[in-house]
Amino acid sequence: MNLSIQKGYTIIEMLIVIVIIGAILGASYISFQDFSKKQKIIRVSRQIESDLRYAQEQALAGTKPQGFDCNPPDTYTGVAIYFNSFSTLVAVNCSSGDYMQLRTYSLPDNIKIIPPTPSEITFLPLGKGTSLASSVTVGICQADQGVGIEIGQTTGQITTTSFDCP
Repeated sequence: MNLSIQKGYTIIEMLIVIVIIGAILGASYISFQDFSKKQKIIRVSRQIESDLRYAQEQALAGTKPQGFDCNPPDTYTGVAIYFNSFSTLVAVNCSSGDYMQLRTYSLPDNIKIIPPTPSEITFLPLGKGTSLASSVTVGICQADQGVGIEIGQTTGQITTTSFDCP
């Protein structure tokens, strides 16, 4: 009696291994997509926070760009940041409404800003705070995920908060 022993795997064992590997890869891909989305929102919120701090610093120092003067009787009113759903604009302002653009930032696709009310925040010169009547929050949303940036009324303190997207 001669029994031959065959070495190898059966097709069922191979299918089980393939299914397990597929499940692991599928779960990893979903986690990566979620992580990538969160990182994109965080990157955008940091850029907007950077623009807010830039406007605040320029106003605090009373810095005006070369070539920008307010025609008397107009006066320098500070540095403002304007928000719409898809971009920000930082500009120095005169009391007449004249301004000079310093910076702009356009949001990536699928991310939008929920602008505060009012949609313009002016940092007043020489540490006089902001033009706000109360603290406001700027929302940054991608689908149902969001980050908020709160700007304080009197000091213009900038903090990151959670934000529920509509």
